[in-house]
Amino acid sequence: DSWKGIDVWYAERFAYTLASLKKVGMLDKTIVVWITEIAQGHECGDFVHIVAGGQALGIKTNQRILYPFVGNPGDKNVLKDPKHRSLADLWVTVQNAMGVTSETFGDPMWSTGPLMELRA
Repeated sequence: DSWKGIDVWYAERFAYTLASLKKVGMLDKTIVVWITEIAQGHECGDFVHIVAGGQALGIKTNQRILYPFVGNPGDKNVLKDPKHRSLADLWVTVQNAMGVTSETFGDPMWSTGPLMELRA
């Protein structure tokens, strides 16, 4: 119940931010990413990332994209497997939408390239 309350609190602020950006005509030119801070053991695999805005930057919205994840998300060898998309790949997609042409973000070992399903 406490995790649900935390997510509701953040969801309300996320919605407020999106509404504020839309009100001033900036939402389509801004990419807003919400990634929960709640994870088991501080791993960053197998959880939800919400991307909003950015349609003028080529971001495709109103969809749910599933990237299958097999294994323990706390196992770094599992996370390095290129069949699993990473948080670095999300940031590659965002930076590409913003005009940065790099195919990696941060340590290249964690990047497999942009999430093409997220691009219009």
